[in-house]
Amino acid sequence: MLDLGGHAGYFARWALSSWPLSEILSVEPDEANAELLALNAAALADGRWRYVRAAAATAAGSASFAGGRGSGSKLGSGGEDTVETIDALPLLGGCDFAKIDIEGGEWALLDDARFRDCCPPMLVVEYHASDEITDAATEARRRLEDCGYVVSDGHGEELPGVGVLWARKNVAGAHDERT
Repeated sequence: MLDLGGHAGYFARWALSSWPLSEILSVEPDEANAELLALNAAALADGRWRYVRAAAATAAGSASFAGGRGSGSKLGSGGEDTVETIDALPLLGGCDFAKIDIEGGEWALLDDARFRDCCPPMLVVEYHASDEITDAATEARRRLEDCGYVVSDGHGEELPGVGVLWARKNVAGAHDERT
């Protein structure tokens, strides 16, 4: 399992106690969040859980980051911090399930030409509105469906332009919920 946007580790702890995982990798760039994630991982002391303090992106390197904002921390040119970035596409290709909750960074992953070929069989995406996208829910759904996913609503938009979609690859012969 891949946990892009690991925040404080709550999802990873829940997943490890709920599913028979062989491993989970959490990726979190925000310093305060990553410190809490590390404390959670240490308290659980489960060898299946690894974490990396970095931002999920489409290339390894570094980027401006607006940190210290809890779940509002994000990559962006207005960021006062610089964080390491990792190329998340190979990680996505090597997992069975991914959670992508990277505060607007999901669009770069979904736009990358490699995404279609390396996307996991199941994923959950928290989408975020952006200046370039007027209807984030519809656009995220369309992009996932274009990659061969059957998409279901996770929960409604509690904040305007922010919501969750669950997606699974439509395996030949499997029931398609849209029909």
